[in-house]
Amino acid sequence: MMAERYLVVADRLPGAQGRIAEAGLLTVFTSDRVAIGISPGLPFTLLPGGVGVIMGAFFPRKGRERALDSLLNWEATGQTEMLEAISTHFWGSYVLVCDSANGDGPLVARDPSGALSAYYKAVPSGLRISNDVKLLGDRFTIASDRVRDFIASDGYYAEETCLSGIFDLRPGMALTGRVTQLVERPFWSPWDHCPDPREPGNARAADSVREVVCDTVASLCAAYERPLVFMSGGLDSSVVLAALKAAGRAAHCLNTYTADLSGDERGFARIVASSFNYL
Repeated sequence: MMAERYLVVADRLPGAQGRIAEAGLLTVFTSDRVAIGISPGLPFTLLPGGVGVIMGAFFPRKGRERALDSLLNWEATGQTEMLEAISTHFWGSYVLVCDSANGDGPLVARDPSGALSAYYKAVPSGLRISNDVKLLGDRFTIASDRVRDFIASDGYYAEETCLSGIFDLRPGMALTGRVTQLVERPFWSPWDHCPDPREPGNARAADSVREVVCDTVASLCAAYERPLVFMSGGLDSSVVLAALKAAGRAAHCLNTYTADLSGDERGFARIVASSFNYL
């Protein structure tokens, strides 16, 4: 089964929609400077005012439900204000592309989770962005210096990949400007969501984390009738299962194991699943 893909052609020349069709994608947005195609299984949300598209999972934060078109005057608002409003009132695993008249060039933003990739490449006719590197060109060369740095730094996460000319828009970052002068800047920081250490009350902080986790898991799984949880019995999977239970959701649990006891966590997984009545 083919993975869900998208292709953004920015600062485009005639024929962009043909390239999108050749990739087997459906065109969902066009403007004077941008054409966007997606595979049929990838969800998308059109930005109000016809200024762009949000590709991927996208949902409002619980307790702050607002219609997207009620937040801003999309045709007049600057890109900074738009990103601040979206990142404040919405969550998801998405890539946003906006081509409003208030920017020097199209804006591309990747949500802080980084669940949906966004690779980009500058070409003579403009800019290409996709979660599938194969849609960015026919032939690639290895960036030897970047491979060396990657190995020496034990996996340091930089915007330049190990393929020459291919860059990775990092989570929580926005890409703006023309092809000749692209700029990456952060629009989200985890520090904005950290409690003030001068405020007393660890219980309040714990309640806040619990609420956020439960709301997020419930929202991410809302589209699925019976979510499947990869259950190890460790902290992460246990928290997810607890959040599903709190949301009143039915779920299946899956565990894989090896013949060696060091790779067999079924006992821990059963304990957690049983405590939430998922056995």
